[in-house]
Amino acid sequence: MRATSWKLYPLKFVILVGQILTILAFSTCLSRAFALQFNSADYQSISKLLKQDNYAEAWVLVGKKSDEFLGEPTFDYLYGAIALKVGEFHRAVFAFERVVANRPNFIDARLQLATSYITIKNYTAVIEQTRIIRAHERWRPELESAVSKLEKIALNAQSKQNLNYNKFNTILIL
Repeated sequence: MRATSWKLYPLKFVILVGQILTILAFSTCLSRAFALQFNSADYQSISKLLKQDNYAEAWVLVGKKSDEFLGEPTFDYLYGAIALKVGEFHRAVFAFERVVANRPNFIDARLQLATSYITIKNYTAVIEQTRIIRAHERWRPELESAVSKLEKIALNAQSKQNLNYNKFNTILIL
């Protein structure tokens, strides 16, 4: 009987060591994730530049921080807002898409995403975002004006695209 328990001892030991290593690895990853959080000093610096309409300097600052913080929703939201202001529309779209992917209930980010889609002429995506915003449980009536304007712009532009497409098809058929 003693020999049997000795044979199981290495297996139990390996399992125990494996569990300890898993816990250590998880806690290391967790502490690293918390260490990489976008801190309030950086947020304050960038927000201050935005409030001063100093978009060029804010863009330089977020550019320096992007390798470290892209993917963090607070940073991505600021990054997207600044990208919109400096005309980096595709970067704004990607930033707001990351925010919405990480925080689907962040209605203001969805509104900014719809605005970004307008700039790159993705009108179908604008309409989709406005519908998601209106259907959301956190819908605020004060957003109606902005959402309606975005939707109207997208629907008008989309109808013009369809007219141009129909004209093109008519020319091809003739």
